This record gives sequence, structure tokens and C-alpha cells, in this order.
Amino acid sequence: ANPTGTWADGQGCVVRLKDNGTARTIAFGSNFQAVGVTLPTTTFATKIMYIGFIYNSAAAKFDVTVLRKQA
Repeated sequence: ANPTGTWADGQGCVVRLKDNGTARTIAFGSNFQAVGVTLPTTTFATKIMYIGFIYNSAAAKFDVTVLRKQA
């Protein structure tokens, strides 16, 4: 789903994901676009994942710019 509310240009957010030991599907809403990363489609079993995005008001999209996975 897409985030709701009023977002300011350049406003960022980080989402932390961790599954319960079984890889889970990740689906992004239509207002997300990858910028320099590939959007993940699944979690990594038992690993923490951080997904960082920044609101781009010119495109009315959330630019996903950071993806980090626990080693």
C-alpha cells in the first residue's frame, strides 16, 4: 500500500522488516520507485532488512534509495 497523509518534499522514512523465520513476499504500492537500488520482492529468512525512502514531490512518488540487509 502507499503511505497516506501529507508528505513534504525530501521527507524521509525508514522501514525495518524482520520475518518469523520464513521468507515473506514484499509488495510495494504504485507510489514507490527504485532509485539506485532494486526493490526487494521477499524478506530474507531471520534477517533484518531496512528500506529507506524519500518523498519526491515533483514525481509524487517515494524514491527508495537505501536497502540494507543483516549479514
